[in-house]
Amino acid sequence: EFVIDPNSVVVGKTLMDLALRETLGVIIALIERGKVKILAPTRDTLLMSYDRVFAIGTDEQLALLSNILGPELSESEEGLSNDSNFGLFSYDVHSNDRFSGKNIRESGIREHYGGLVVGIERAGERILNPDSKLIIQESDKLWLVGNISKMKDLF
Repeated sequence: EFVIDPNSVVVGKTLMDLALRETLGVIIALIERGKVKILAPTRDTLLMSYDRVFAIGTDEQLALLSNILGPELSESEEGLSNDSNFGLFSYDVHSNDRFSGKNIRESGIREHYGGLVVGIERAGERILNPDSKLIIQESDKLWLVGNISKMKDLF
């Protein structure tokens, strides 16, 4: 969890402009702007001063992100654990599944269910922060982060 420094170069830029996923391998899962929560922000979402940004990545990736966004918040300052509408889910893709054969972007998981695919388990391998062009295959286990009330429609 990070707070955007008002002097940061990211202020006023979209997630697409920043290409954080492509360059650092991190996923921005949630942005809190005052009392507004933007779950699974789109590439057109702007980052603003004092936004609280919840990112998913390895320790190394998050350290690089902190150089761009500002310092990571300590556990005592974190607010995500208090949000009961946000969670991590797994979804098993079966034969003839609605997602099988589609890439992540085409799947509509973000648009219809308010979730992000943050990982895939496939044939004993883990794919963290998969590219949105990756094709979802039968027998994949998708790891999704998102809004609990919207994600329950998946199950």
